[in-house]
Amino acid sequence: MEKLLNGIKLLNDNVSVTYGPYGKNVIIRQFNEVKITKDGVTVANNTFSNDEEEQTGIDIIRQAANKSLEDSGDGTTTTIMLAYEAIKNNKLQNDYNINEFRKGAEDKLTEVCNLLDKYSVKDFNLESIANTSANGDKTISNIVTKVVEHCGASGIVEYRRSYYQDRFELKKGYTFQRGYLSSKFINDPETLKFSSNKNCKVLICNRKLENFDEVVPLFSNIKAKDTTLLIIAEDFSNKFLGMCLFNLEKGITIIPVKLPEYGEQRQAFLEDLNWYTGANITTKEFTEEDLGNCESFIIGKNETIILKNIDSKELNKQIKFIEKLLSKVESEFGKKKYKERIANLTGTNADIYINGVTDSEFDERKDLFDDAIKACQSSLKDGVLPGGGVALINLVLDFIKENSTPSKSNSYKAGEKMVYNLLYKPFEWLHGKNTETILSFLEGKDFMYTYNSKTQQYGLGTDINVLDSCKTVKSSLINAVSVALSILTSNLFINVNKQNE
Repeated sequence: MEKLLNGIKLLNDNVSVTYGPYGKNVIIRQFNEVKITKDGVTVANNTFSNDEEEQTGIDIIRQAANKSLEDSGDGTTTTIMLAYEAIKNNKLQNDYNINEFRKGAEDKLTEVCNLLDKYSVKDFNLESIANTSANGDKTISNIVTKVVEHCGASGIVEYRRSYYQDRFELKKGYTFQRGYLSSKFINDPETLKFSSNKNCKVLICNRKLENFDEVVPLFSNIKAKDTTLLIIAEDFSNKFLGMCLFNLEKGITIIPVKLPEYGEQRQAFLEDLNWYTGANITTKEFTEEDLGNCESFIIGKNETIILKNIDSKELNKQIKFIEKLLSKVESEFGKKKYKERIANLTGTNADIYINGVTDSEFDERKDLFDDAIKACQSSLKDGVLPGGGVALINLVLDFIKENSTPSKSNSYKAGEKMVYNLLYKPFEWLHGKNTETILSFLEGKDFMYTYNSKTQQYGLGTDINVLDSCKTVKSSLINAVSVALSILTSNLFINVNKQNE
């Protein structure tokens, strides 16, 4: 087990270099490429040992750190450092009851998280969270702020490569990933897209369309040249596509677009599109009653956006229905698809184009963007806390006692104490020798009061923009304690790979 702990120490030593506003860069050589980064996630994912037992320790802690990243978009470094602190300073005595020790730690953790939820605030400067999570990169934080202001807590953000600068594109309306079938449909050479707001009609067909004559009756009572018909079908024959292009030259606009998704996901898409446009889902002969409508639509090479004014009450009702379905899904893929449905219906999507000449450069900046997006969105959901390690230390000053249950066993108290001692650490790591001076000033102040070590300024975190996502603070602590308990209550390492050699 000693080598296991050595691996954990190696991981902690590497990522702690990047911690806080005064954190330093780390140089990473991977094959023929060199990265210079202050991103704790990147450092953690590039920390390895040649010893398998040490590597096992690294992998165990890294899993907990990545769970924090998945939960909140940040907190990787904090999770690793808190976990190492808990493991380093707590050794279970032989007479300790493991279950009691675990119960004490978990009860204390619950008490802490409940208080953090209670004192988190929802009114804050979004850019402060983005800037913290993006390691102070102003370009990233500015873009992320504008994107999250548009997308909200549940919007979907897609990342694409740009070869000259970082930029973003906000999208409104119902969006899906299918575009025009021929560049001849483009009517806006500047954007290379087709767009129309001329009496827009929508036809949905869950099969391949072979014969163009099938859609001709739809225009019996509609002035063809005053109408734009968007047909969304499983597929189209070359003959059908050719007739659409022929009619386009005659001033009759019929735009064919293929259905996205497959299987259950396609069925969900059809249901949403039926709800959004009012178009019937049909596989047989068409009538005018099958047509839906919208205010306008925009079709690019790989994307279609349909815009329609939807009654807010009806929209909220539909969103709640999908959220109810989402709550019953366990797989990450399933959750993602339900979230995409919500974002599509609310029209809160965005694309971020990331400047990255090489794959490694693109991937590294994409991670920073994604971390900042997740941190901002989780903050919108769960609120923010004073940054600079102050949220946890405030609990020690005003609310949390080391042993809040004196009648419990020594094993239970030891578990409580492990969590209690961790509450000091982020503040001490960030402020070092100034800890006592800052604490004396903060004591008795509002819970959101904090200190900006760069500007040496005191004030409410929401005023001086020193904030942490409540979700990030909780996730870091929860995952650090969880993995520490797993390590501390283990006493044997078995390497099956060695046994099989």
